[in-house]
Amino acid sequence: MRSILAMLTSILLLGGCSKAKVSSAKIEWIHPNLKVTKIDNIADQATASRLFRLFDKIDRKQEGTPWDTPFYDAVITFFMSDGRSYQAKVYLPREKIFSGMWKHPDGVLMYFEAENGQSSELVELLGPLLPSEPVYPRTVYTVPNIPFDRGIPNFTKSALPIKGDFTR
Repeated sequence: MRSILAMLTSILLLGGCSKAKVSSAKIEWIHPNLKVTKIDNIADQATASRLFRLFDKIDRKQEGTPWDTPFYDAVITFFMSDGRSYQAKVYLPREKIFSGMWKHPDGVLMYFEAENGQSSELVELLGPLLPSEPVYPRTVYTVPNIPFDRGIPNFTKSALPIKGDFTR
């Protein structure tokens, strides 16, 4: 009986009966061409949780080669109900060219998947919060030649709309 009780206690302490939930999120807009860094807070738990779900496996160790993009648009910090936090650097989707990616805390780059709606949902959640500076135009009439390095586009010198729908 004691061994069963000890085993159950270990399971509760190690595995936990309840998972920590996202309580809020902070978005720091850091695009290098922004004149002023903008910070947005998402206090609504449902919205923060919806955003957190787009960062699949952010709370688990990832194997892979750490890499960087030419720059990041934002840093998103998720605050959990148990006091932990997770931070992801985000390179937003660009119209008809790029589905977007984010840097896992382990340094591995992870793509948002346009096919399953991740890019669209990301833009739906973050689009209204975009800084109003011209680094994020609402429309573009000609797509400039974008340089790529190891499959990562460099939008440093090209302002393209942030879009998550690649069907048009």
